[in-house]
Amino acid sequence: MHIITGANGYLGSHLVLELLAASPKDRITCLARADSGSARDRVINAVIVAAQSSGCVLDRETLDRVHVVDANPLRPNPGLGLTLIDTADGADMLERTFWHVAATVQFVENEVGELNRINTQGALNALALASEARCSTFNYISTAYVAGDRNGEIAEKIEATPPNAFSNPYERSKFDAEHCIREQAEIAGMSWRVFRPSVVVGHSRTHLSSSDSGMYKFCEMLDQFWSALKSGTANLRTLRLQVPKTAKLNLVPVDVCVNEMIAIDANPDSKQGVFHVVSATTVPTKDFFATMGEATGAPLTATDSDEIKHAPLSRREVEFSRRIAHYQPYICGSKDFDRSETIKACGRDLQSDLRIDSTTVRSWIQPFMKRRSTMLEASPEARLFTHQRGLDSRFNISDHLLTSVVVNHPRKTAIIQGDRHLSYAELGASVTACVRRLSAAGVHSQSKVALVSHDSIEHVTALLATMHLGAVCVLINPLLPAKDICGMLMQADVAIVIADATTHEKIVCDEISDPLSLQALTADDNAPMTGTPLPAVTHPLDIAFAVFTSGSMGKPKLIEHRHQDPLVAADRYAAHLLDLRTSDILFSASRTTFAFGLQNLMIALLKGATAVIAPRKISAAVIADLIATARPTVMFAVPTIYQYLLDDPALSARITDNSLRLCIAAGERLPQGIAKRWFQRHGIRLLDSLGSTEAFSTYLSNVADVDHQAATGKLVPGFDAVLRHSDGSPCRYGERGIMWLRGPSLSVSACDRAAGGRYERGWYCTNDVFSRDSDGYFHFCGRNDEMFKVAGQWVSPLDLEEVLQGHPLVREAAVTSSGGDQVGDLQDTLRTKAWIVSDAASPELADELRELCKRKLDARRYPHQVEFVTELPRTSTGKLQRSPLRRRADEQANAEAAAERIAVTA
Repeated sequence: MHIITGANGYLGSHLVLELLAASPKDRITCLARADSGSARDRVINAVIVAAQSSGCVLDRETLDRVHVVDANPLRPNPGLGLTLIDTADGADMLERTFWHVAATVQFVENEVGELNRINTQGALNALALASEARCSTFNYISTAYVAGDRNGEIAEKIEATPPNAFSNPYERSKFDAEHCIREQAEIAGMSWRVFRPSVVVGHSRTHLSSSDSGMYKFCEMLDQFWSALKSGTANLRTLRLQVPKTAKLNLVPVDVCVNEMIAIDANPDSKQGVFHVVSATTVPTKDFFATMGEATGAPLTATDSDEIKHAPLSRREVEFSRRIAHYQPYICGSKDFDRSETIKACGRDLQSDLRIDSTTVRSWIQPFMKRRSTMLEASPEARLFTHQRGLDSRFNISDHLLTSVVVNHPRKTAIIQGDRHLSYAELGASVTACVRRLSAAGVHSQSKVALVSHDSIEHVTALLATMHLGAVCVLINPLLPAKDICGMLMQADVAIVIADATTHEKIVCDEISDPLSLQALTADDNAPMTGTPLPAVTHPLDIAFAVFTSGSMGKPKLIEHRHQDPLVAADRYAAHLLDLRTSDILFSASRTTFAFGLQNLMIALLKGATAVIAPRKISAAVIADLIATARPTVMFAVPTIYQYLLDDPALSARITDNSLRLCIAAGERLPQGIAKRWFQRHGIRLLDSLGSTEAFSTYLSNVADVDHQAATGKLVPGFDAVLRHSDGSPCRYGERGIMWLRGPSLSVSACDRAAGGRYERGWYCTNDVFSRDSDGYFHFCGRNDEMFKVAGQWVSPLDLEEVLQGHPLVREAAVTSSGGDQVGDLQDTLRTKAWIVSDAASPELADELRELCKRKLDARRYPHQVEFVTELPRTSTGKLQRSPLRRRADEQANAEAAAERIAVTA
């Protein structure tokens, strides 16, 4: 039996965690006082967070073995010891060990008496409690010497007389406590041990910490101080701290510290001993400062006293020294802790493969700074949504989905994939099994895990399981070339890759380790489960998943989204504008590796509806079959899909008797000809809408009961937009301008945030050109970088494409610029070019299309050139790609200009 004080603290919670694993049948008794909330809640929450930072999966059944007693172990507790005996099963037959971890870390307190009361007298109170509880061993966790001015070699023994270097009353109180413990324990006939940890930091494997104090608080203070200097008028190139040249830090990972203590406790020959559970290697303070500077951007350097004489510290450097005075005893020392007794008691050196250096320090700081920056970068709109939605500070989107829907609709079908139907209860069980397998494979909180697989039930399971663990799931399109996939894996800096059978071989490259098998992770092997794993402790504003932009305008960019972002889409878009119901069956033709498809999957599951997985090979015929067999009530697709269904009479007839109540188009502007034909054919209004990878949620949408011609839609509640001219001035109603957007789920890529120009104080430049009418409807005019001037007249490709697609002989149309480049001494004239897909291509049809545009628009806006092609380039999501066509037109124009130049020269 183990009794522990300080289990709600950093070291104590990890001790509880490891003892639970080492003794799978024993109960652990913890003493904690109830400050805000119950004592049990404080301890259990600390253990859960410790497990998360250790990469462990906990379940309720394991935590039931933690018994928490509401008591202050630093004060006298008469009679409590006998109660502790009564709470233990078979107490008289067990050897009880008391671990006293509780203490105060306020070693700079002026009140010496308070420190003595807590550290010295408090330790004696704990010893008395251990004696009353008939404990055979008292393990005292002491931090003597780690924060003092004592330098040089420190032996693993209790010194007979106090050393000369007691820099503060904290260390003196710990020294006195060690003497008193030894003396009083021997009088009581109790075995004792003293464990002296050094500066305890994050986990050696996951590099995560469940504490934001110590080294992490120092890093945070440095970041805050330097950020304030940068935002002010200060012009400091360096930030110096006076530190001796020989100063070094002993940083011990929390798991190493705890595992050594448990190993020593298991050795009966180690009783009546002092042990330094510290790191075998140290980090020079100057190197530590350099690493801190890299992590924060602050040029922190160590300066010794000789250098200060020649260049005294500035006023701001003195101010920084004052602010971090708490840490001076840690960072200015040069201590050599003897570990010989520790190694002997452990039976071997548990740190033989561990080396602490600047690289290790960086691995501890980076995840802490990443999460800190994520929180700081959250917009006011995101924070407002968190508050309005009443989200707890601990919110995990996967857990929220499983607990809210699985409990309420366990038998309802969650996912349909072909002939397979998976209920919400079965989905929950699949995710639970996958969570354990992913954890065993090394996935933990804040890991970046790439999911490169085709849409399937297993794909959805792995996505939810990854987020359940607090890892970031990076979704990558498996249809991309292997080179592009590997490039995305590098850009996302993923630690682990999950791939299905068809993409496993495709993505193996020198930079990527062997991917995990999606099928193995999600196999239904009916293995007995020991309990439901608890979700990772994540904040609503923590990153949950990441998707790449489609790349229709260039290189795909990685966009990270938060745990609460799917709720924005479900609450603000699906509930308000679509009136999504649990009885709905949703089909999305877009893959979940893109934001549009992923949004549609998540809103279906969050609302307790049924999601239909799109077939791997998709076509108009396949979609028609799916509409007829799966009977979806809500359909999402790009406009081209609806056009294909309309253009084929056989397919159109096949879906005449359909179950659809809502049809949503997105991805590009919906041509009104398609919308009218769909309504005439099926009696269902085709709703135009717009979202983006950056917004995740749809932010412009029409509604089913309002017919607003040619409008993309109104703003979804919670989103705001302004239209600006190229000079930044606001547009009036009816004027065309570039849209700047803000909203609760908006996120931008690292390059857009760093480069500036497209992201300013929460507003993101979408680069889309709109006009807004007096009713608040936005009308899409095109991409800003796709519009061009011909003879002083702005040309919007979409305006011409709308007219061209209205011709009965035109199946598809795209408009780009052509020419305008300097070729030798000749300047080619910029012209408008139309690319037409038609079964009746002819010069006569080309002339007819030019005249149609002149008549519908004006005499200056028409395609000067018309070229017939068999197909138009599109992304894997079905979005038109104009850039390849534009490059092809420019190459043709350059060749013609060059030929003309040769002719003129001749």
